Amino acid sequence: MSTLTHRAMFASQRTALALAIAVSALHAQGGKTALQWLQEYSPTGYFIIHDYETRAAKPDAHKEHLSVTTSPVTATAVHEISHMRDGFNSKGNNNSYFIGDGKDFALPKSFTPFNSIEMTPDIPPELVNFQTDVYISGKAGTLGAFSQVGGLYGIFEEYDAYATEVVSTAEMAPCFKAHFNSAKDWEDLAGEITTSVWSNSEFRYFSLRYILWAKKKHPDVYQQIIASQSVRECYTRLKALADRGITAWIAALEDRGLDAKTGHGFDWYWKYYAELQKPEYTDLEKILLLPSVALAPRRGGEKGIRVLSNRQADRTSTPLLPGGHDILGRPGLRIQSILP
Repeated sequence: MSTLTHRAMFASQRTALALAIAVSALHAQGGKTALQWLQEYSPTGYFIIHDYETRAAKPDAHKEHLSVTTSPVTATAVHEISHMRDGFNSKGNNNSYFIGDGKDFALPKSFTPFNSIEMTPDIPPELVNFQTDVYISGKAGTLGAFSQVGGLYGIFEEYDAYATEVVSTAEMAPCFKAHFNSAKDWEDLAGEITTSVWSNSEFRYFSLRYILWAKKKHPDVYQQIIASQSVRECYTRLKALADRGITAWIAALEDRGLDAKTGHGFDWYWKYYAELQKPEYTDLEKILLLPSVALAPRRGGEKGIRVLSNRQADRTSTPLLPGGHDILGRPGLRIQSILP
C-alpha cells in the first residue's frame, strides 16, 4: 500500500472517529449541541459566541474551548470568545467591552497606562493567588499579558470576560435543573467557573488597586482616570455586570443546596469582598461609580441595593430615583432594598 493510500486511510479513520465522538457528545447532551443549549437558555452566552463567529467569519471557534462532553458546560468557551469579541470590536482609539444585554461600551483611550506589574508590591501576601501571578506580576511566565501592558484597560477586559462567563453560567442553571440535574453535572458546571467566581471580586480589587497605585506613583494618570466620565461609566457598567452574574449564581447554587460561602471559589470571592469594604476602596468608588451602579451581594443579612431596569421597575411599582439612568443608559433609575 502506498504512502498516500496509508495517509488517506488514516485521515478517513480520524474523520470517522471525530464524527463518532461528536455524535456521542450530542447524544450525551440530550440531542443538542452546546450552542443550541445556549440559544435556548443563555441569551448572554449565545449572543457572545454567535455574534463573534458570524461577524468574524469564524464558525465553530468556540468548540476548541469545550472540555465537558456529558453536559453543556460552556463557561470557558464564553470567556475566551468574549476576549476575541472585545478585541474584534476594539477599533482605533477605543477599547470595547461587553456590558450585557447585547450591548458594548467603547472606552476611548484617555490616558497612557503604566504596566500593572508596578502595583505588585501593593498586593499583600494574603491576597496573592495564581491569578495575581498570571495577570499582574507575571511570575507565572505570562509577561506581556494585556492585563499587564494594557494597564487598567487590560484589567477591565479580563474583568469583563470573567463577569460575562458567570452571567452566562447562571443563565444555564435552569437548563441543568431541567435536563442535567445529577450531582456530577452540577459539580462540572460549578467547577468550570471556580476561578471565575472569585475573579468577580478579584478584578474589581485589581482595578481599584491600579487606580490607587496611580494616585501614589502617577498622579497625572490618576487625575486623568477620575476625570474621565467614560472610564467611570465603563467601571460602573462592568461592576454591574459582575454583580448581576454573581448574585444570580449564588441564588442558583443555594437553590440546588450547594455551598456559596466557602466552596466553588467563594472562599476567595468573600476574601476580596471583605478587603473591598475598607475605606480606601469605598472612598474611591464614591468617586468612580455613577448612580446606576448595582452593589454586590451581602452576607449576614446586610441590606444592599438592587438597581432595576425600567421594565423591571414598572412591574414592581418601585419608585423612581430622579436624575439617574438604568444600566442600559435609559433615563430613570429605580432602586429597592434586597437581602442576599
